[in-house]
Amino acid sequence: RSQMENQQQHVSQLTEIQEQELVSDIKLLAMAHSLLNRWTFAEVIDIYNISEIEGIRLMARLDRMGLIQMLPNNRAKLLISRHFHWRKHGPIQRFFEKHVQSDFFRCHFDGAGEMRIFMTGMLSRHANDEIIKRMEKLALEFNMLHREDENLPLSQRFGTSMVLAMRPWEIQVFEEIRRKPNTKVFR
Repeated sequence: RSQMENQQQHVSQLTEIQEQELVSDIKLLAMAHSLLNRWTFAEVIDIYNISEIEGIRLMARLDRMGLIQMLPNNRAKLLISRHFHWRKHGPIQRFFEKHVQSDFFRCHFDGAGEMRIFMTGMLSRHANDEIIKRMEKLALEFNMLHREDENLPLSQRFGTSMVLAMRPWEIQVFEEIRRKPNTKVFR
């Protein structure tokens, strides 16, 4: 293989323009999301209001963007690395914050397969770093299980999201009742 082919097969991040293109067209974003989750073309056009012709055009756009390689019979080969991630503060993240995040949290998290854990306490910088490392390991495990399940039929897989969040901060209502502003800086 040429170096260009190897680079193309291991895209770890899209450009700002590519991410903007994805979020500017919901059907394109749905197609990309579905293919990244190993849906077949038939499943995508069966589930979403996307015609076969439109689906082929969407796949062609994803191919030009370098996210997939179109194959015969409307199949796709993913061209992303195992370490693929969205741009920090990029169009996908902004889309998530505007359209997905609030919807995700509009839930009691008490149904089957749901869980929310909220912890609060005072941690040292070292303990904070340790928790972040463990969160990163958990994200790798999630990704590994996702890959293990991607060959199961779509009927046996469920769209699943996991959010882990942690930061040194004080909620605003507590800040508002402080005698003096908190001047402690986390570095």
